Amino acid sequence: MAGRILKWLRIRNGDVDTITPAIPISREGIPDILVSLTDDELKHLEKKLVKRLDRRLLLPLALMYFTNFLDRANITTARIAGLQADLGLRDTQYLFALAICYVGYLLT
Repeated sequence: MAGRILKWLRIRNGDVDTITPAIPISREGIPDILVSLTDDELKHLEKKLVKRLDRRLLLPLALMYFTNFLDRANITTARIAGLQADLGLRDTQYLFALAICYVGYLLT
């Protein structure tokens, strides 16, 4: 939706991305309620939208990353405590179970 509010050009300056408004700002596809807003008001709304999306996405992603880390650490500790011998796992079977923990990193 942020792309529909304003069209932006990304100009790459070394390692820093500078965001500047496109000239002229296209108002096509903007809902009627937003057409009467000034460019500064639209910029403010876009910043609010990005912050809201960040808050809603970053917390669940951080929790998934943390729980995946715990799973991986716990399976290693369980091996030391005798999990592999108790379940009768060969080394390849245990390593396959350990590799499954890395799938979570790919999903997050």
